Amino acid sequence: MSAPGTLHIVDHGIPFLLRIVRAGDRYGLDDCLTHPHKRDSAAPLVEFYDSRHPHTPRGQFVSRYYVDTILGRDRWGTGTGGLCLDGGNASVWFIGEENMARVRAWLAEELGLAPPALPPGSLDAVAMLRVIVDSASLTDGVHGYECVPGETMRKARALLKGLQP
Repeated sequence: MSAPGTLHIVDHGIPFLLRIVRAGDRYGLDDCLTHPHKRDSAAPLVEFYDSRHPHTPRGQFVSRYYVDTILGRDRWGTGTGGLCLDGGNASVWFIGEENMARVRAWLAEELGLAPPALPPGSLDAVAMLRVIVDSASLTDGVHGYECVPGETMRKARALLKGLQP
């Protein structure tokens, strides 16, 4: 059983601990920061830890995102598909689409948010984007912090651009 505001998942054999960071919560190295920190938004964050490595009581810190980005409620996230947590280790620190659907449902429930709605007519483009991204190899041609080869990423970006009003 997970502590309140945490979720344990296993993806591709990697155990992850996810933690929601709300306004007033401590976070960062040795919990030295309080959210919101300086000019940061008070919007909730979600942290991802690799539970195999006991670098901290939660495991090895991997990544942190705004919840709105994960849910597709801001301009940075789509609210669909899997999630690359670290482009330098994309074949290891990646959460697949099925588990990310579980993560999104958990975040929405924990924070009392309605699941995000996609713009009308966008489902076909999102489905095509999934095909392109799913067909990309996570171990071949990793580009910076992107989890798919450069040409595939260019095609995906073109499709996403077409979704914006």
